[in-house]
Amino acid sequence: MDVDPAPSTTKASSQQEPFPESEVYLRLLVILYLVDNSALPQALALAHETVEKIQSLNRRSLDPIAAKVYFYLARTHELKGDVAELRPYVSFHMIFLLDITYGMIIVYSWLLNVLRHFEGMMIARYNHL
Repeated sequence: MDVDPAPSTTKASSQQEPFPESEVYLRLLVILYLVDNSALPQALALAHETVEKIQSLNRRSLDPIAAKVYFYLARTHELKGDVAELRPYVSFHMIFLLDITYGMIIVYSWLLNVLRHFEGMMIARYNHL
């Protein structure tokens, strides 16, 4: 006669994945902390990882947080002085962020900062001629 094993008295700990929105928001807070403490290489690496994660998830509920992450990615590049590396991140994903008002404000300010940087480079280039 087969006997079923006795149920264990300890509960199996099942770890659930965090919501993507909360994970990205926590990453954003860490990026802000790193930028405030001038740890720009670490902030830049985390910002790039976060952008890749946002693009892989492709959720509309992440758009407000994604707009802030894109802004701080641009700000970190601006502080490091390598704004030219932002070109791959200006993509069609930005169009979706323009659907929400808050995302539109952040993306516009980001683009204005990038354009201001390139305008300064062009003025300096023509002054040397």
